Amino acid sequence: MECSFRGVFEDGLIERVEKAIERLGWQGTVAVCGDTRPSTPALKSRIISVLMKNGNDVHDLGIGPTPYLSYYTKLHNCLGIMATASHNPEGDNGIKMFKGGVEAVDVEECNGRGPAKSIINADFRDGYIRALLNKADTEAIRDRQPIVIVDCANGTAGAFTPTLLRMAGAHVITIDAEHSNPFSRDSEPNERSLSYLPRLISGLGADFAVAHDVDGDRCRIITTHGVMDQDVQLFLMADYLCKGGETFVTTVEASQLVVDGMQRKGVNVEITPVGSNFVGRSAKKSNAVFGGEPCGEYVFPSLTHSADGVFAALMFTKMYCERGFSGPVPYYTIRGKVDNAGMKTKEKVFADIENRLMKELGVKEFTRLDGLLFTYSGAKVLVRGSNTQDIIRITCEHKDKGKAESVYRGVESIVKMCV
Repeated sequence: MECSFRGVFEDGLIERVEKAIERLGWQGTVAVCGDTRPSTPALKSRIISVLMKNGNDVHDLGIGPTPYLSYYTKLHNCLGIMATASHNPEGDNGIKMFKGGVEAVDVEECNGRGPAKSIINADFRDGYIRALLNKADTEAIRDRQPIVIVDCANGTAGAFTPTLLRMAGAHVITIDAEHSNPFSRDSEPNERSLSYLPRLISGLGADFAVAHDVDGDRCRIITTHGVMDQDVQLFLMADYLCKGGETFVTTVEASQLVVDGMQRKGVNVEITPVGSNFVGRSAKKSNAVFGGEPCGEYVFPSLTHSADGVFAALMFTKMYCERGFSGPVPYYTIRGKVDNAGMKTKEKVFADIENRLMKELGVKEFTRLDGLLFTYSGAKVLVRGSNTQDIIRITCEHKDKGKAESVYRGVESIVKMCV
């Protein structure tokens, strides 16, 4: 059954959500939480109504980050449903399901119904924050007392990350921590939406800034030099947590810089398809120390096996106080996208792309774990379909800027011909 999906908030999406919840039947206890989108209260109300009709005990966590709900499902060994469209635009919405601290890809359906139940308001914010503090030694933060700017984008982390960092010993300056609409910036924390922060860090005399998406499962780091390269950021956290001999999980989208660096350190690197749900399940299966994606979604198995941007903010603050943010020079990487809203199926499009890559560029070997991953003219290239939008993403990296740009243009041209 569908456990995670998102789209424009309209009647069709509401009906899709209701059908998915109805199919769950009686699951016993189900925790429900939501983000700060204007449509979320109405969507949450529909979710809770269907759950109660089927006799479930509903624990309403109110408004909170996705990792907050995930941790609650681990603590209570229950199902959880998050009303969110994650980093999608404000007009979208959707759901994510969690079971025992792991994002669910399938939930066993129950045709029966339990006795009528009432809703329980289950505000666990303080317990969650204290649980995060108990997972990290914050002595270095208390000693250094860094000044940290936290950009919450009017999202769910506004009531969590600033409090967490203050309790750890940091001085915090908040930006858009209140729950209001419209959002102050795009939900996705990227180079464009966060470009104002380096000058603000300098102007306020802060040490660095952290930024979240609206549902709080992503965390990006910004310094006076700019928004930190996402692969360097991933490498820094992996290098900080992995000493050698452990397992680290990342996706096909991660830079070769990250893989090379960890393997040189004697760390076993496992590669999954794109998505923190894949990373989390793989990390649990292999007993990994850490897992992460370049987008800023990090899995800390000692906490849960799902992405937690709030805990990531604490861990980066701890890292900064202990060793700073000095990292390797990133490989030159180009990330782009091509619209795929035509009549062809994704399977047909990718078959055409693969054939053209073989005929026109002479590519002979592909890794098909998630899309097409291949090496051409010394560049690592990934062509994959988005899981949430009608687009094809292209990632191309090379140590040489000119070669990366040349390869990217050639691959992009082929993809455009095939859609």
